[in-house]
Amino acid sequence: MTSAGNYQIASKSSGSTDLIVNNATKSSLIILDEIGRGTATFDGLSIAWSVAEHFHGQGSESRTLFATHYHELTALSNSRKGVQNYEEFGVV
Repeated sequence: MTSAGNYQIASKSSGSTDLIVNNATKSSLIILDEIGRGTATFDGLSIAWSVAEHFHGQGSESRTLFATHYHELTALSNSRKGVQNYEEFGVV
């Protein structure tokens, strides 16, 4: 993880998910992209779902943007207050 002033930047190669989960505070802006990618489908989905639920339920008040290809995670908005889904259509 690299620190620059009040910013911390983590990359996949540094075990960033663990660092982010264990160091997030109420003033953190957490941006997660493709958590669980590169694993077996249901393993990756389980990892992504667990991380999403952790940040929703931790009470740290941190803002989290969670980008994923696991469409199953959209179900969290049905059972978790404050969870919103956004869909982006890119132009190739």
